[in-house]
Amino acid sequence: MRSRLLVYALASIAVLFAAAQTNQWPVHNDDYTDAIQWDHYSLSVNGRRTFVWSGEFHYWRIPVPDVWRDLLEKIKAAGFNTVSIYSNWAFHAPNNHTVDFETGARNIGIIFELAAEVGLFVTLRGGPYVNAETTAGGFALWTVNGAYGELRNDDPRYTAAWTPYFTRLNEIASKYQLGKGGTMLLQQIENEFCCQRNSDGSLNTPLVDYMVSLQNNTRDNGVIVPLITNAPNQNSKSWSTDYLPGPGEQDIY
Repeated sequence: MRSRLLVYALASIAVLFAAAQTNQWPVHNDDYTDAIQWDHYSLSVNGRRTFVWSGEFHYWRIPVPDVWRDLLEKIKAAGFNTVSIYSNWAFHAPNNHTVDFETGARNIGIIFELAAEVGLFVTLRGGPYVNAETTAGGFALWTVNGAYGELRNDDPRYTAAWTPYFTRLNEIASKYQLGKGGTMLLQQIENEFCCQRNSDGSLNTPLVDYMVSLQNNTRDNGVIVPLITNAPNQNSKSWSTDYLPGPGEQDIY
């Protein structure tokens, strides 16, 4: 009886395996690089299936570059293979004529270099809005006085405000991405942002144009890794090809 059950079990496994082989989930890339692909299950990095196991590292909360290596080594030693980095517009642009990614703890190139040396992939989450339970969600504080509109839309005043910061961030990030000598694996645009469409299904044009502008800035400044996004809650729709394709969509939710 036991041997018969074993035969049935093995036969069932064989059927399931054959079905899996003939019904593969499609493999995607972002049309900019084949080094990073994904399917229904995970990413694939340079042809190797890779599960992203990530910790967070908010350098602007620990503005002492001398301790960064130790912290990243601890993340690696804890079993993580990736570190997620929120940038912070307010930290890098204390006024409306300054963008600083070079001095002291504002030099994020150091983090990318250390991550590569330690053996960690990097996900960059550059905003402009990041939330991260920080003041004004990481917005440069000089933007929240009403002079730049409601923010997080296609208002030309807001666009002119975020462009210098976001351009410089992307220029730096492009030097450290996978395939270009670094380990940046993914880049997130905006954070917990809703909604691509109105309740009647029509496009929410001011928000869509904003996301398209962010995406274009990222690509125009050399970033080739997949772009990701997230939703603010379970009832909102994501801006991605996975759930709701359309203008402003990102590669992965």
